[in-house]
Amino acid sequence: FWGLNINRTRDLNRMATAWYGNEGDPWDGTEFMGAPSSKAQAIDPAERQYLLGQISLMTWAFVRSMKRHLSPPDEDEEDY
Repeated sequence: FWGLNINRTRDLNRMATAWYGNEGDPWDGTEFMGAPSSKAQAIDPAERQYLLGQISLMTWAFVRSMKRHLSPPDEDEEDY
């Protein structure tokens, strides 16, 4: 169970990195189901780096908090 949670949070970080602001996105502004759409705007690289860092920190915090919640109280009390 624990290893699966770690792997899933790594997957989330990989997906965020792959999809957010990916310049190789094939989106070309074509219509989908009759609805016109426009191309996505360019993403600022500094903003992308900051936001991906936030995703990484928040997924780590989630897993760490879950571990703390599921562990015996005395296991890592000094760290908190």
